[in-house]
Amino acid sequence: MAGTLAVSLLATNAGAQSVNPQCTPGDTQDVCQKAIDVFRYVGAQLGTVIAGGNATLGQGGTLGGFPRFKVGLRVNAMSTSLPKVEDYMISTTGAEVTHYATKSQIVPLPQIDAAVGLFKGIPLGITNVGGVDLLLSLAYLPTIEDDEFSIKGSTKVGVGARVGLLQEGIAFPGVSFTYIRRDLPATADMRTSVGSDSVAVEGVTVKTNSWRLVASKNLMMFGLAAGYGKDQYTSDATFMGYVSSTNSTLPPTSAKHKVNRNNLFLDLSMNLPFVKIVGEIGQVSGGKIDTYNTFDKGPTSSRIYGSIGFRAGL
Repeated sequence: MAGTLAVSLLATNAGAQSVNPQCTPGDTQDVCQKAIDVFRYVGAQLGTVIAGGNATLGQGGTLGGFPRFKVGLRVNAMSTSLPKVEDYMISTTGAEVTHYATKSQIVPLPQIDAAVGLFKGIPLGITNVGGVDLLLSLAYLPTIEDDEFSIKGSTKVGVGARVGLLQEGIAFPGVSFTYIRRDLPATADMRTSVGSDSVAVEGVTVKTNSWRLVASKNLMMFGLAAGYGKDQYTSDATFMGYVSSTNSTLPPTSAKHKVNRNNLFLDLSMNLPFVKIVGEIGQVSGGKIDTYNTFDKGPTSSRIYGSIGFRAGL
């Protein structure tokens, strides 16, 4: 128990870094640093919701060439952690480390996924290798509003490809490598007041690039798929703030951040006559997110996400 506590304390303290160079010394340095840290903290979580796990739920190998296709509807969801910025005062004497408590917010992301077979692959014994599928997705994020956090929903198209390492057969699982790019189909804003002071992070956009190594096998009425991969989340935003005691305004300033995370997932599907129903559970971990302030759930803590959906096709 003592060892576990010590490791936890070290992990918390390790989150504190030096002040960001964009935040120059003065009475707005603290509000500047807090805005940047909130942006980095939230942006990485939105990236996980966008990327999800398997590019096509329940699918491991390629489809077997044209004109085979699959179309599915899925919903990715994760309980995000939003820092309670409004509970803590802003310093006017330079940046000060604050340990933020967080609150949970479920963020759902409905998507329509499509896969189209382009090339069957090269015969190898009783299977094929080197097949190619085109991957498409259309994501819709509903508008979400609360006192401090808002998302202005819209739609966004994602595109990628799947290359077959082994086409599924009676004696073989399907194995493939996929790469897909998806973007946040919205802009997110975080605005909060701390007494008469204010902190705002506006126009948050997130782009994701993901690769996956996936294997799947149909077992009569049920199917299994599992995979591992890497995600890269690139976030952009504009932050600003106001310190009432000195009547100082932090002008709108652009921020950008990039982080890479590991992604591991498992799909379980039920094969019905004309449709396949699939549930997915996954976990992201790792990466490096430097923050000066700390959070009760660290920026790079492991996070569990889930997906549910169905797909059909030829």
